[in-house]
Amino acid sequence: MTRIFLFSFMAGLSTLAGSLFALGLNRSNNHSFFTALLGIAGGIMSGVVVLELYPHSFQEGGPTAVITGTTLGLALLTSVDLFLSRRLLTDWYSNPFASRDFYRKMGLLMAIGISLHDLPEGMAVAAGYSIAENTGATIALAIGLHNIPEGMAITVPLLLGGATPPAIIMLVAAVSLITPLGTLAGLGLIGLSRTLIPFLMALAAGAMSYLTGKEIVPSAWQKNPPLTLTGLVAGFLSFLLLSHQGMH
Repeated sequence: MTRIFLFSFMAGLSTLAGSLFALGLNRSNNHSFFTALLGIAGGIMSGVVVLELYPHSFQEGGPTAVITGTTLGLALLTSVDLFLSRRLLTDWYSNPFASRDFYRKMGLLMAIGISLHDLPEGMAVAAGYSIAENTGATIALAIGLHNIPEGMAITVPLLLGGATPPAIIMLVAAVSLITPLGTLAGLGLIGLSRTLIPFLMALAAGAMSYLTGKEIVPSAWQKNPPLTLTGLVAGFLSFLLLSHQGMH
């Protein structure tokens, strides 16, 4: 049990590693660079939702878990969105790149959505461990691979929003703890019931779908559609490749 928690903790720290990587690559206000990163992040998140979260949720919980979890995830992120940015609603569609507040809001939403995503992933590590230790370790590896760009996805909009590197690191470090906390919670719940896992996966999928479709893609697309499309395709294919390598 100690080893599987260590694997999960390392997977969570990959989020912080991605954030540090993005901070190291920062070259002032290079919008093309950041647009490409946002496109890649959107592609990877789409891969996570389509290839990982929904298939597992449907397999374990059926359509009821998928529909219920997705609805709650969308409702939760919509509520958080409105709470964080009521005054910016009319600005989103006119010129989202004009406001630092828009990017700070996006970064916070990314952190919340990824936290919702990481919790059931941590539980998935625990579920894999209940089958075999190697299975849990393999799932942790796959999670760690795509946590790296997720850390970048939180960091990029916060940088554009004017957040300081220490503040970003503190926020991402907190998000990095969600995966191992999910594993601890999963280990405790598996002995009682596994019915919550598919629901939480669908909830995370709904939240991540909201972030990708409502925030990441529209803002990047308005700045540079070809670069955004290239990033989306590259991100999706990268996740497909990394998932295939991590699971075999």
